[in-house]
Amino acid sequence: MNKKKLFTSLLCFSMLALAACGGDKGKEGQTSTSGETSEPAHVHTFSDAWSKNNSEHWHTATCGHQVEKDRASHTPNAIGFCSVCGFYEGDLLTLNTNNEVTIEKGKSVFYRAERSGNDTDYGVYTDFNDPDGEHIKIEAYILASGAPVKLQTIENLEAKVVRINQTADDNYIYLVYSYSGENNSATVETSSLNTILHGYDQQRNYYGNVEDLVDSSLTLTNEHLLKGEYCVGFNPSDSPEDYCYEITVTGTHNGWQVLQSTNTTVSVVDTDENGYFLPVNAEPLVINIWNGSNVTVQVTEHARA
Repeated sequence: MNKKKLFTSLLCFSMLALAACGGDKGKEGQTSTSGETSEPAHVHTFSDAWSKNNSEHWHTATCGHQVEKDRASHTPNAIGFCSVCGFYEGDLLTLNTNNEVTIEKGKSVFYRAERSGNDTDYGVYTDFNDPDGEHIKIEAYILASGAPVKLQTIENLEAKVVRINQTADDNYIYLVYSYSGENNSATVETSSLNTILHGYDQQRNYYGNVEDLVDSSLTLTNEHLLKGEYCVGFNPSDSPEDYCYEITVTGTHNGWQVLQSTNTTVSVVDTDENGYFLPVNAEPLVINIWNGSNVTVQVTEHARA
């Protein structure tokens, strides 16, 4: 046998021997020529649930490695929920406790107001540094089958108490505040009022308008008399024991009543022999008017006899 034939025979024998031993060294899950088995490549696994912070969401690995995927910014819908992960960027309104917030021009601030019982109306108390409220807008929504449904838009705020018509059985009302004035921002204090009844909440605290009505008058339109009721108050003298108040209500209405506002209770104000109202302290006298239109309220101050 010459050298060329010998070399060819040895090469063939080596290839057959390598094939019999399992092939090339280092392929995953195969046995190498030394008899060792290599580890398969690791495949990361991730949670189906979203991890999230105030600005982003992502999927976190469940395999023990510090890796993630699908990180992206939130995409809030009309009421502040991220349409991808469900993160809510708003705040829960605290009942009867003012929540101060700064609304930047051109941006929205989201609130979720919890409702209890079977109330058909929901009240929101709002105080703002914009004198007439014409640049503050409130949009009210509910969730229906997971989608936001707008109840109403309130603009050109005149009253500090806004009644939101509740038309569906939902545990929350979602409020979107926006500002479009000349300043860069507006500061708003707001809180939810459960069960609005003639301008009062369940704890019988008064949240109506306080107007300068003494020796003046106020004309109320249908827009004021939402849901057939309107509540307006005025501050009596700092010496209430020295003065009484003549109140006249004219126009179309189904009745009116005067109450004294206090921190915890509401009581009917007494009258003198002329029918003038006698405040028992310096807190507002409150006038409730039912089912009216084009109603004028006039207050005249008299010295007590």
